[in-house]
Amino acid sequence: TMSDINHASKKLSRLDIKNLLATQLGVEASDIGDEDSLTDDLQMKATDLTDFLEILENRGINTSSIDMREIETVSELIDALNEDDY
Repeated sequence: TMSDINHASKKLSRLDIKNLLATQLGVEASDIGDEDSLTDDLQMKATDLTDFLEILENRGINTSSIDMREIETVSELIDALNEDDY
């Protein structure tokens, strides 16, 4: 039910994250693969990555523990965002 979702800690599903990335990059979410490199395949620059973290922050996601220098792929980004040990 919807009420369960609202009470959960802020988490984004794989699809949510891909949709947000797609919107930022101007591509279709279906074009973003889990193993795509953020910098090589998706052509994201450091500023794009910073902007993306800001978008997540604005949605109530805690990104303080995320080090984008350690994240190479979409899948790693999704895993990092869903870590529970803030």
